[in-house]
Amino acid sequence: MSSVWRNEKELAELLIARANRKRKVTLTPETALFVGLKLMTAAEKPTRDEVAKMLCNSKCLQLCYNCQGTANMIVRVYGHRVDPGYDEVEGGVTHQIGSRPEDGR
Repeated sequence: MSSVWRNEKELAELLIARANRKRKVTLTPETALFVGLKLMTAAEKPTRDEVAKMLCNSKCLQLCYNCQGTANMIVRVYGHRVDPGYDEVEGGVTHQIGSRPEDGR
């Protein structure tokens, strides 16, 4: 039985649900094109740190608290690129995407 999705959020929920159940996902050519275009668009967005560097008038060597806070607000609204294996919230600590550092997975 094939699933039909009505919008981006529903497609994302379907994909995530199958991945969480360790189930295989097969996309139609049309859906693969849609997902590929979305991923390419997301890949062009700057990371939170890149946004903070653009905002910083002082050109600090270390990103300052104010610029990081403003950058966080911007990327929450507009999104940002995800760099696999890099978690900016954890201060650059490398984690596998989907892992939870508190339990070591």
